[in-house]
Amino acid sequence: MKRLMEKMKSFYREGVRKGMKLKLACVIIGVMGLFLYTLPAFGRILDGWVLDLSGINPYLGNHINIDRLVGSGGGTITQYYGEDGQFNNGDPFTESLSLTVLNYYVEPGGVNDIRTLDLYDDSTDTQYYLRIDAIGLSGYVYKVENKNTPSDISDDSFNYVFTPGGLVTVSLVDDLENPNPDNTINLAILTVVSPSGGQGPDGYLGGQGVNGTSDLTLQFVGAYPGVWKTSDGLDFSDLPIGYFALGLYNGHNTIPQGALTPIPNGFEASVESGGNMKTALIPEPTSLLLLGGGLLGLAGIGIRRKKKLAR
Repeated sequence: MKRLMEKMKSFYREGVRKGMKLKLACVIIGVMGLFLYTLPAFGRILDGWVLDLSGINPYLGNHINIDRLVGSGGGTITQYYGEDGQFNNGDPFTESLSLTVLNYYVEPGGVNDIRTLDLYDDSTDTQYYLRIDAIGLSGYVYKVENKNTPSDISDDSFNYVFTPGGLVTVSLVDDLENPNPDNTINLAILTVVSPSGGQGPDGYLGGQGVNGTSDLTLQFVGAYPGVWKTSDGLDFSDLPIGYFALGLYNGHNTIPQGALTPIPNGFEASVESGGNMKTALIPEPTSLLLLGGGLLGLAGIGIRRKKKLAR
């Protein structure tokens, strides 16, 4: 990255030395800045990342070459109607969710190599679990299409989007139902960022077992030191907040038959969920600075053009 920055400066100096117009220099800086920013895009998916629990408990191991974690569990969705008392675009919802990670895929085997996340402590005869809990999730629905009557939502189709925020924790627990607080360790704290959302197909609210789909992007705001690492040993906790994201993608949501309950001005639904989780490295500040340099360079062209027209 330093080498690229030096090249940009060199282009500018050379242009000035040869009498190059400022307009052309701005084009070079602007285009290079925008090009470099697009390389990492929103996030670069990490291959072969590491979940190292050996520092917490040597019996829980160092799990390497992770392609993605696999989680399953359930939660509760509360959907509210608008003032008209019907299911329409823009109606808000809230959700809580709890997933347990029992398996993971490894690199380079991918779909052909799934392994059990072995978290058994032989010394104390204790089985540990990796649990993901989400509270305070919220969002709204859109593209709502009622297939029958306004009072019958069982065959409606709709999409939904999560608004940024909420609290998501990844914890090591010794019991899924009643974990001992003394044996519970928070491994990460995350929050929902865009893009996050999903789709509920026709009949989803009817409880017929048809899957809805979700994609959640969760940004790390805190990580337990030594646990989350890249393949080359970079510790997530050593970098500022916001460098890494955990994506829950291809998530499936199923409302079992009879699990939807009407409430005043809305409904509540129990949902069974599951999906795959990958990690990504989001653009570092130098890339963001290059984007800023690119926009400033292009803005400079616009300013000069306006001055020229004003003469």
